[in-house]
Amino acid sequence: MNKRQADNSAPSFGDLLGEEPLICPGLTPGAFEIDTLAQDLPGRIRTFMYKDQSPSIWVVFLGGTGTGKSTLFNALCGKMLSITGIERPKTRGSLAYAHQDSWMEEGFPFPDMLQARPAREGIPLKPTRGIPGKLQVFTHDHEDLRHTVLVDTPDVDSLEPENRKITQNIYLLADIVVFVTSQEKYADEIPFRFLRQTFLDQKPCFVLANKARRPFGPREVKEFLRDQDLAIEENRIGVIPFAGKEVQGQILKDPGFLGFKEHLLKELSPENQSRIRATLRRNRAKDLRIRTGRVIEILEEEREAAGRWLDGVDSLLAEVSRELLEEEKERFSQRSREYLKREIKRLFARYDILAGPRRFVRNLLQVPLHILGFYTPPRGKSREEELSEIREKMNLEPVLRSLDTFNVRVLESIPFPERNSPLWEMARRPEIGLDREAVERHLFKKQEELYGWLEETFRKLSREIPKGKKWGIYSTSILWGILILSLETAVGGGFTLLDAALDSVLAPFVTKGAIELFAYQEIQRVAGELSRRYREGLLSILRLQKQRYEDCLFSLSTPPETLERLKTLHSRLGANQT
Repeated sequence: MNKRQADNSAPSFGDLLGEEPLICPGLTPGAFEIDTLAQDLPGRIRTFMYKDQSPSIWVVFLGGTGTGKSTLFNALCGKMLSITGIERPKTRGSLAYAHQDSWMEEGFPFPDMLQARPAREGIPLKPTRGIPGKLQVFTHDHEDLRHTVLVDTPDVDSLEPENRKITQNIYLLADIVVFVTSQEKYADEIPFRFLRQTFLDQKPCFVLANKARRPFGPREVKEFLRDQDLAIEENRIGVIPFAGKEVQGQILKDPGFLGFKEHLLKELSPENQSRIRATLRRNRAKDLRIRTGRVIEILEEEREAAGRWLDGVDSLLAEVSRELLEEEKERFSQRSREYLKREIKRLFARYDILAGPRRFVRNLLQVPLHILGFYTPPRGKSREEELSEIREKMNLEPVLRSLDTFNVRVLESIPFPERNSPLWEMARRPEIGLDREAVERHLFKKQEELYGWLEETFRKLSREIPKGKKWGIYSTSILWGILILSLETAVGGGFTLLDAALDSVLAPFVTKGAIELFAYQEIQRVAGELSRRYREGLLSILRLQKQRYEDCLFSLSTPPETLERLKTLHSRLGANQT
């Protein structure tokens, strides 16, 4: 295995970061740094890996629109690679001039922007504008530039987003920056921001003031930079005068350009390249460690804030749930007594011992009326009809009011609403809140589950009742009546009145026998479970809404395993600073 293969087989930093995005819900002030920090962090990590393996020094030309950057790039290459002219902008994509034996494409950190080398090695047949969003590679066989890649880039102040993106990526790869400006543009905001970043990143930098008119010279450039707290040696400043029609020929003879070229080639000498690469490696590791450390700090703060917010949402849920149940109890308590008296009377009447004779007399008297069409005997209700009637009595309004209250309080609890944090925006999307139709569907589903449970409970209890008992608690008909009464009481909101209702209904049928006492207690247990299940069904709407807010939070949070990998990466970067 050769050295290149061995390097590529080594564990990578990129594997530690993974594919999950670095995101947060925005619950802390520092969260708003995440977009900037995390946006290019994967690219910086891949660049660090690539530069660690590549022996080449990248010399990148950067500059604003119309500064003559491509002209100076061509002059340094000694070939007409990049198109030049008075039209602006000329360069639409990046151009790289590398040795023909260079393996600069291997492990390239931005593979989508790398254009395949042309089949014919060498230079283009005519100068090119480049391909937007791409890096084109042209080759040479000059031994003195074997380990050097010269790159021309689109304007740093380009209006095209893809041009700005590729320039940012190429800048990350730059080991030496050649910043090209002109007398009228050297203080422009956007290009100057790139220049300042070059100094902050401690990358070797040459400043070329192109198209200069006398008496503008290196001293004026140096003094301007010094006033901006940017110190640079005078031998790294080149001032190239305004040229006439024969621009390329004049530049190749100009003392300012020749001085720049001499110092740059000296910088690129074999004895200096190792030093440059080692220094930049430490600087990149330090920069990455600072960035990953800040990201970790923010994500940890966000994780803690998310825990506190979820605790607050739990408290709001408990508070609104108590209010809903209290409202249900108060709403029912006034009319519950008359209702229970009426239902208990109806239930007792159904099992009156003398009900048979009275029913015979009543039917005998009603026959003539029925024959004449004046009277139709009432039909007894089936269990399905009784359950359907109970459903119709269900009132959604208290639940909907409680849901609205819960939503308002939860949304008010999200920090920094004035900044429109990711959680603040997502939680307000229409699809996050439950509407009336969804509430109705959910409650009806819970009701169906409750009815199914009630029917199954009735069938089970009926099977356990001795068939020899005709009267008392063992009547399966009265058992169903008791359960229906319990359900109606719960649906009406009278959760706390169940015991009173059951005592009133069951008392006449319960003797002191052990079997009867067992049955009495069993029905009390069933009725209590029915009430609990009904309350749970009501409150499940609020829990469902809470779950939607939790899902918002988790979808906007960096997974814990990604955070742990980032911490490992941060630790390893510390070891690479030495």
